[in-house]
Amino acid sequence: MAVKTIQHPRLGEIKIKTYAQSRAVKFKIDPSGVLLATAPIGVSEKMILKIIDHNEQKIAKLLNQYPPSFEVKDGEEIGKSHTLIIRESKNLSVESKDLKIILNLPAEIDPKSQKVYAAIKPQIIKALRKEAKAYLPKRISKLADDFGFRFDSLRFNHASTRWGSCKLFDINLNIALMKLPFELIDYVLIHELAHTKHPNHSSDFWAEVQRCIPDYKVRDKNLKKYSPHI
Repeated sequence: MAVKTIQHPRLGEIKIKTYAQSRAVKFKIDPSGVLLATAPIGVSEKMILKIIDHNEQKIAKLLNQYPPSFEVKDGEEIGKSHTLIIRESKNLSVESKDLKIILNLPAEIDPKSQKVYAAIKPQIIKALRKEAKAYLPKRISKLADDFGFRFDSLRFNHASTRWGSCKLFDINLNIALMKLPFELIDYVLIHELAHTKHPNHSSDFWAEVQRCIPDYKVRDKNLKKYSPHI
């Protein structure tokens, strides 16, 4: 058995395992929430990636059914202005007060458990959406003005597989952007703005990105260290 980990530009981390007894390329989610592709020995990585791209929408739906690797920490920053506070309690509950997300956690419940993830996720989404709506419209408008782009609409989502998308002049942004350093937020915004001129990832597209962000390759590499999952 051989194991290799790759980074897909939209689906994130993917583990590829090849088995002598495997008869076809199959996909599942491992316990940590990472996509696992199993394949027969001899199937090339290029072919596996081609199959992944062909089934991307189905795989994205599969990923959305599972939480990412998750661990809560007292004092953890949520986005740019919210803080997670953990209090010992008899009952599991989550509340929001000012800029604090308060997790009331019984001692017998594992903070890494699915139960905790399910309880806290709605409040994290609420906090990130609030921050995204306050910051991102102003920032992308400034970048568009500075570099000569235009867009017609801006929408927010919390899809777990990509940071943003653009169709014609309509841009969608993942509220998970607020988890990123500001320089990486700018990189994603410029990336989507560049798509208003070049809908694919052609050499002209990347030249447009480089015009705005000369060190975009460094930022793109750093972006891969983060996940758009919430």
